[in-house]
Amino acid sequence: MKQFRTKPLEVTAVQFNGRIEPTREIIGWIVMCGGGVQFIGPGDPHPMRTPGEPGAAFLVLETTEEPRRVDLGDWVIRNNNAPGIPAIPTDAGFSCCSPSDFERAYEPAVDEFPFTGIDGSRWVLTVPAAW
Repeated sequence: MKQFRTKPLEVTAVQFNGRIEPTREIIGWIVMCGGGVQFIGPGDPHPMRTPGEPGAAFLVLETTEEPRRVDLGDWVIRNNNAPGIPAIPTDAGFSCCSPSDFERAYEPAVDEFPFTGIDGSRWVLTVPAAW
């Protein structure tokens, strides 16, 4: 038998915090990339809401296997290399995971160094994390 390892996988990810503007950006990003998503507002009835649960907002991410619930604090992830691979099971390459799973599986692909120019302008220098 041979040994195998997973190839490096670069993803784009954003953490769902339930605030209006970031949520609009997440929904726009998913739809622009060909994915499907629904916003379920606080207290709105939905089959994925368990009886008696507090009425927090959540997203429903459409996947090829089944809809996935994205709760506050969860990460929405898109594979940058090959959308639709089994590890990220949606036509558009989207999935989601809990904060603890995200921290265990991913690390920043780039480092950002904020600085202020001599004219007072603000910049962010982005370099690959491996540098």
